[in-house]
Amino acid sequence: MRPIVIVALILLAATMLVAGCGAESGNTSRGVAIGQPLPPAEFTTGRGERVSVADLHGNPAVINFWATWCAPCREEIPVLQAAHAEYGQNGVAFLAVTDELPTTVRPFMEQIAMTLPVWYDPGGRAGQRYAIQSIPTTFFLDADGRLVARHTGALTRRQLEAYLQQLTTERQEQQAPPAGDPPLPTRIPAPGGADTVGWRQVKPAATW
Repeated sequence: MRPIVIVALILLAATMLVAGCGAESGNTSRGVAIGQPLPPAEFTTGRGERVSVADLHGNPAVINFWATWCAPCREEIPVLQAAHAEYGQNGVAFLAVTDELPTTVRPFMEQIAMTLPVWYDPGGRAGQRYAIQSIPTTFFLDADGRLVARHTGALTRRQLEAYLQQLTTERQEQQAPPAGDPPLPTRIPAPGGADTVGWRQVKPAATW
């Protein structure tokens, strides 16, 4: 084999390692467009319960597609775990989705003390529907289940923080009370019998 061919193969392998693992073949779907909801798909939990993306509605969500054999996925897990510990308390759901079997995943989770909730995608059907070309791939959904951002490859802490800030900012904007007319003035008796104009302050109802 010529040296130039060997160099080209090495560069191709390095590029695939940086981008992610396990490119799927025969997948012609373009996936979900930004701003669109994820198509329906069912998963199972480690206890065999059936769940779906519809169960996440009402909260922003971070869905990470990964596998135990994927080196970039394993490097990314501590970053996701730290974000889960911080943002999970503020209502952001974190999920790790894999097409592997629980018997494969559970020993790995115990070995690294992985606390991220895991959903199982038997046969990779949801991954095909969502056009997952390689892993890790991460979806960021708003509270209505619409795709806000999609990232392929291992996330750094800075990148994940930027995506999460985008999610939480959009949620705050959605929950902000609509702008309306200012409150009407009310007459407040002043000392000496004269009247002065004051404003009735009405606090917006709690939305959390």
